[in-house]
Formats: sequence, structure tokens, C-alpha cells
Amino acid sequence: MVAKQKSPKKKPATTVKPITQGGLGDFEQVDVRSAKDLARWLKAHHTQDKSVWITRWKQGTKFHVPLPEIVSEALAWGWIDSHARKLDEQRSLLLISPRRKGSVWSSLNKTYVSQLEKAGRMQPSGRAKIEQAKKDGSWNFLDDVDKMIEPADLKTSLQKRGLLEAWRRVAPSKRRGLLAQLKMSVKTETRSKRIAEMAALAQKS
Repeated sequence: MVAKQKSPKKKPATTVKPITQGGLGDFEQVDVRSAKDLARWLKAHHTQDKSVWITRWKQGTKFHVPLPEIVSEALAWGWIDSHARKLDEQRSLLLISPRRKGSVWSSLNKTYVSQLEKAGRMQPSGRAKIEQAKKDGSWNFLDDVDKMIEPADLKTSLQKRGLLEAWRRVAPSKRRGLLAQLKMSVKTETRSKRIAEMAALAQKS
């Protein structure tokens, strides 16, 4: 009697049907189980306009890909990471998108770009985004934020309240995030609200 041959196991699909997470839009979900998976997907799809959710496996699992590797690969092709959402007990979702004109650059992302260039991994599409950013000013927009320099209106307000030193004791990552929000606040009322929030935080520190 001839034994039946077992059918080869099917590999998991690279993509699955679109899903909606947290009201952020209906985007395709891409199953990423290695940095090479992401590189292959970006090579094939980096010219598309629509964002995608990529799966991130929990640290300690077989398919975990560290966040810096994901961010670097995205930057190489002119994409950027943003929102994260839990998918299940083993996986989360990370939204990656084509970098838009005027999107500001952090010092960390500039460091990743430098590393990519040294490794010969930077792609023409990624370089094009950098050249565009240098022309429109978004490349250097956050330089003072990265140096933790307080804008004049914030500094004056904190000094008047006697909170400048307290503000500078706030965790650097928290300060940087708030300084970035303030930098991007154009309306006077929005800036005033941000400054009041920053003063309140300093008072609690």
C-alpha cells in the first residue's frame, strides 16, 4: 500500500484583509516576521501612497524584530513609523507611512540615516525625502528641541513663576516631547495652553 504524501505546509500570507484600528483608518495589514520581510515589502511597495499596519511580534518570540531595525528600514525607503496598537497577546501593530512633505526630522532618525549611509543601505527614495526636507526646512526644524533649548515665551513664563529649574528637572524624554509639541503650535492660544501645561508639570516635579 502506497503511503499518502503529506502536502507541504503553506507559508503564512504576507498580507491579510484590511483592518481598522483606533479610528486611524482602514489600512492593509502586513505580516512581518523578520527585517528581511520588511525590506522585501518596502522594495516592492515603497512608491504607494497609503499607510499599512505591520505586525510586530512580542519580544522573546521567534519572530520579534527590534523597533530600531523597523524604523531604519522604513527610513531607508522614505517611510516613517507612527501609531502602535495591540493586536493580541503575542503581537502588536505599528503603522508605517510614506514620509510626507514637511514631516519634521528628529535627531534619532538623523542618526539612523547616518548609520544607513555608512552601511550602504540608504535607498534613492529615502535620499529624495531627505533632500526635500533640507529644502523645505523640515530637516532642521527640531534642532533647538533636540538641544533642549526653551523658546523665549516658555522661558519667560517659567521664570516669572519661578519654575525654570523645576522644568529642567523633568525627564528629558518628556521635556523633548513637550518642546516639540510647542514648536509645532502656531496659534497663540495653542501655545499659551501648551506653556500652561508645561508649567503645571514643572510644578509637580
